[in-house]
Amino acid sequence: MSRVPHKPIAATSEIDPLVSTQLEAAGEDLSGHLFGAMGNVPGLGRAYFRFGAGIVSLCGIEPCLRELVAIVVLEALGASNMAARHYQLALKLGVTEHKLAQRHAFRTAPEFTETERSVLSFAAESAREVNVKAETFGKLATWFTVQEQTALTLLVAYYAGLACIAVPLEAQPDPIQEIEHDI
Repeated sequence: MSRVPHKPIAATSEIDPLVSTQLEAAGEDLSGHLFGAMGNVPGLGRAYFRFGAGIVSLCGIEPCLRELVAIVVLEALGASNMAARHYQLALKLGVTEHKLAQRHAFRTAPEFTETERSVLSFAAESAREVNVKAETFGKLATWFTVQEQTALTLLVAYYAGLACIAVPLEAQPDPIQEIEHDI
C-alpha cells in the first residue's frame, strides 16, 4: 500500500506508444501504484513520464540490454517489485530465464558479452555509488561513443529516479512472482 493517496493519472497519451506497448507487455498499466502516487502531482507526473519515455525510446540501447540495466539498477536500489516487472519484460523480449538467473554474476558468467558486462558494471556502480571508477568508465568507452555513454547515463538515472520515487512512497507494483536473487 502506498504512503500517499492513489490518484489516477491520465498519462496514456503522454507516453510514447512504444513505451506504452512495453508497459502492457510487462503486465503494467497506468493505474499501478507508482502512477497512482504520481497522480498527486499530475503535471509533474506527466512531465516525468514524458522524460522517461523519451529516454527509453531514444537512448539507443538495445531493448534486452536496456531491461537488464533496469533490473540491475532497480535491484541495487531496493525496488525489487519494479525489477520483477522488468524481469518479465526481459523474458518477453527474448532474454532467457537462465541468463536472467545469472544476472548477479554478470561479471564472470559466460552468458554475458564483454559489452554487456561493461554496461551492467557501469549501471550497478552508478546506482550504488553514483560516481563510477575510472576503470569502469574506461571499459564503457571501449564499446560506446560519447553520445552513447551519455545516453546510458541518462537511462540509468531514469531508472534510479523511478526507484527513488517508488521506494520511499511505497508505490512499487504488487509482487508478481519470486525471482531468483542468488545463484
